[in-house]
Amino acid sequence: MKHLLLALTLLTTTLFFSANCSRQPSSPSPEGKYTGCWNEENGSLTCITLYLSKEGKVKGERRSKTATNPQEKDEWEAQYKVVDNKIIIGTADKVFAQLIIRGDELIDPNHKVFGKPVVLKKIP
Repeated sequence: MKHLLLALTLLTTTLFFSANCSRQPSSPSPEGKYTGCWNEENGSLTCITLYLSKEGKVKGERRSKTATNPQEKDEWEAQYKVVDNKIIIGTADKVFAQLIIRGDELIDPNHKVFGKPVVLKKIP
């Protein structure tokens, strides 16, 4: 009888522990390449590509095409950190962007085009 009670206790404890562990939210792993293109309200086409490393570094490339300048490009590097479901990009002194992680997408709620936020999709 003692063995049966011990076995039931262990089984119940194991099931409870497993159920609670499976409910823990997994922390997002944003490393990878993200890209997105959109037409600005002034008619220019803008594309952004972000490369996020495991070490917390981000490299950004912006390409833009306008009627007067068919190929404008700039690159930059910064640091990033993940806080909850957001990626904060910047330096020790300044925040450049706060992006929301949504699945395999990064949403920039502060940069809207025609009323909709810019979306960057993860490239496999």
